[in-house]
Amino acid sequence: MKFRLECVGEQFCQLYFGFDASEVNDMFVRYNEDGSLDEVITDKIIEAIEDVIDDKFNELDVTPVGPRKTSIITRVEKDKPLLGITKTCILPDDINISLPTFIPEELYEFKVEESSIDNFVHNVLIENNLYDLKDIKIVDDDCVVTYDLRYVKDDLIINEIKDQTTDVDDEDDIDLDKFMGKRINNEIVIDKDEVDTIAKITRIQKKVPYELTNEVVSKLRIGSKTPKGFIEKVRNVLEFQKDIQIAMYFIIESISKSEQIKFDDVVVNFLLDSFPETNECDKDLVINSSKKMLICEYLVKVVELKTGSEGIISEALQKKIDESSRLFFLADGRRSQSFLRTLFEDQIDQIKVLEYCKESGLISNIKL
Repeated sequence: MKFRLECVGEQFCQLYFGFDASEVNDMFVRYNEDGSLDEVITDKIIEAIEDVIDDKFNELDVTPVGPRKTSIITRVEKDKPLLGITKTCILPDDINISLPTFIPEELYEFKVEESSIDNFVHNVLIENNLYDLKDIKIVDDDCVVTYDLRYVKDDLIINEIKDQTTDVDDEDDIDLDKFMGKRINNEIVIDKDEVDTIAKITRIQKKVPYELTNEVVSKLRIGSKTPKGFIEKVRNVLEFQKDIQIAMYFIIESISKSEQIKFDDVVVNFLLDSFPETNECDKDLVINSSKKMLICEYLVKVVELKTGSEGIISEALQKKIDESSRLFFLADGRRSQSFLRTLFEDQIDQIKVLEYCKESGLISNIKL
């Protein structure tokens, strides 16, 4: 395999890569152990190439930040070489970021609302099957819908399947929006093609969380024995999350408003290209949001270079992080574990920034 790095200014680079025909053939053999189709093998090869690119960037004298776009220029085929390019923003060598010296105390005065705590507890109970089902008339959030499915062609029913069920909270089901707001006996066209797929609602049930009791709390296995203890734990976790968001928001806003970081046009265009469906009215909003995201990435990388990838998280702070992640996994189990893990990895990076600023005396009053 061959690589060629091309830096476009101090903030952006392009990594060209190539695999000869024998290397491509080796990958086809490696990812065809289970007799996969060529399309599946191709996806696996592209995924493997991303890993190779990660390793290559670790060897190069650049630090990638923010989104990355990899394009395969040639077709992925046996007995043919493969060429591609990866584009990404990079941390400038001479980066020097001036930080605010304190977080305004009035920002910390905002408390987590009781409704937020109630919603979190509600989600924990629902996600852990601690609820009853109650018959209702209209499909809403937290509902289980029973329906009969029929397949129709030229007004003739060619097949029927009775008593199918779907959970309207299942984010992987792309048809669920069609059920929202519908009533019993309403019919929904799921798919309209040579054969129409039609669902007729026969029952709607609402998930009603159990009343919080010692027994219910014990089933969650989170170290709390009473409803009061559980609610207090939720409150502490949400307050912790709020303090992180407040501090990071203020720091990033301060850096952004100071205009101490000027992004090159190639960076701005690349960030905008990451959102191809952006209309003209929203362009400035997307650019500003993307710039702030990149400022956050800059901070994370600068601190990582100063402290190492492990950062300087104290034992007490790590305990808070672990408690927070456990509760969020309980409350949002409908999302994939990998999504939540990525979400928390990003937040841990931000916590490392805040802890570094606090311990180094750069910002005097960070609350963690």
